[in-house]
Amino acid sequence: MMKSVTHSSLSMPVAAAAAAAVVQAPARPDGRFAHELRPMACELGLLNRADGSCRFSHGDSTVLASVFGPLQPKRQRKQLIDRASLEVSFRPRTGIPGQLEREREAAIQGALSSVILASLHPRTCITVVLQVVHEDGSITAAAMNAAFLALLDAGVPLQGMLSCVTAGLLLPNPSSESAGGKAGGKAGGKSGKSADSEMPCPVVTLDPIGEEEKASVSIVTVAVPSGACAKALDGSKHKGGIALCDCVGRSLDENTFNEATAAAKGAATKVVQFMKMAV
Repeated sequence: MMKSVTHSSLSMPVAAAAAAAVVQAPARPDGRFAHELRPMACELGLLNRADGSCRFSHGDSTVLASVFGPLQPKRQRKQLIDRASLEVSFRPRTGIPGQLEREREAAIQGALSSVILASLHPRTCITVVLQVVHEDGSITAAAMNAAFLALLDAGVPLQGMLSCVTAGLLLPNPSSESAGGKAGGKAGGKSGKSADSEMPCPVVTLDPIGEEEKASVSIVTVAVPSGACAKALDGSKHKGGIALCDCVGRSLDENTFNEATAAAKGAATKVVQFMKMAV
């Protein structure tokens, strides 16, 4: 049975522990504040031939996830005697998968493996297929959230919730070197040292759109398991672990990195609340 849920509010404040890490950002193209997430929407049970499915949207970024299994693996070499194996396939909106999709597959697979009770289904395989429907920033977070809800829809045994949020680090001057452009190539170059020393303190912006990702010096994607989210909900200092922390772009100093992850962890609690409404 298909179920559809939408959260239409743009104002989704982060937890108190992370609020101090989010400061006023440059004017955002869509009018949001630095700490606001885009509207979220999801539909469960869309695909009849899949064991579980979910279409999840962060604003205009939409991913369709389908889950097959636990099933007998088609290849014996992929069979694990003590637990179920997990396969993740990430498909772009157009064209064939490339190196970027392979990296996203590995990141999502590692995070999902931390919440799946794989030991309950030894010698089987669980396959997650992620199809990008529309991309406008924070696509890895949208894919992770879609995959988790699809697993939930398929009845795969899980040990808790998992939510994901992306944070972009924007400089006051949007024309500065960006993660979406030259950041990766110049991170270790000759000009990297002088550029880093002169770089002003970047501003953390949650759930960046595509335009903001291109202007960001670094992009941090954080997936938080339910135990960690529960600690952040009451406003206490976040001490729990994370299932994924993927950083693209310039290397960050410890304080800036901690600010970005704290902001993403706090916002992840709002994603969990939305997921609970969806199921």
